[in-house]
Amino acid sequence: MPGPLDGLCYLDRPLAEWLANAQDAVDVWQGIGQAIKATVQRLGEMTHNPEVEVRLGAVRALRQLGEQLQWTLPLLQGCLKEVALEERDPTVRAEAVEALSQHMGPHAGLQIGALVEALRDELPSVRIGATRALAELGPRGFPAIPGLIHLSQWDQDAAVRVHAAVAIWKIDRRDRIAVPVLMRSLREPDECLRWVAADCLGDIGADAVDAAPALQSALEDTYRTPLVKQALMLALERIERAAMAVSA
Repeated sequence: MPGPLDGLCYLDRPLAEWLANAQDAVDVWQGIGQAIKATVQRLGEMTHNPEVEVRLGAVRALRQLGEQLQWTLPLLQGCLKEVALEERDPTVRAEAVEALSQHMGPHAGLQIGALVEALRDELPSVRIGATRALAELGPRGFPAIPGLIHLSQWDQDAAVRVHAAVAIWKIDRRDRIAVPVLMRSLREPDECLRWVAADCLGDIGADAVDAAPALQSALEDTYRTPLVKQALMLALERIERAAMAVSA
């Protein structure tokens, strides 16, 4: 029975043969990725062709290409999640987690339902990716608020709680929920989380005035990254200026 790769060639060699060898598979994918990029660019140029038939054909080709590539994303995510959960080598596992959180995670362009579902994923990196994507949506992410509130209060991963609180603020301006979570995050040993929390508290402004003592306390710590301390100072200044403007 013929397989899906039968008849497909790369550099005059059947694609199935390339993929039979692990190193060949890596090398050929790099070439295929470059070819896909070049194809998209060429089709994009064709959408400006004077001939209507050519423009229409280019649009249809782009649509088909997008549909064919899109269905592979869940499969790719599944493979990477399996590696992240079961791989024993820390280097390989870290690479898979990074790919899930930064490259294969949910994007704001996906439907809200898919992002809400991702909030319940067993991997913290996927949950963080979903919170970030929802935050990018702003008010359009409102249907996800119940799930985000649950994560901000009960998730076992500190990074998930912080990013969920940020999303809650960016989507619905619920400072009474977001501020306490962000304040607690200023005591986390992870400098990056303190940075994220401080940045959001600064955005909240006068409504985050209760966080001023926590920011002041966090400023007394020593940081490997000077920018973290700068972020804490800036957040405190923004909050104090906003509070003064409100009381004036």
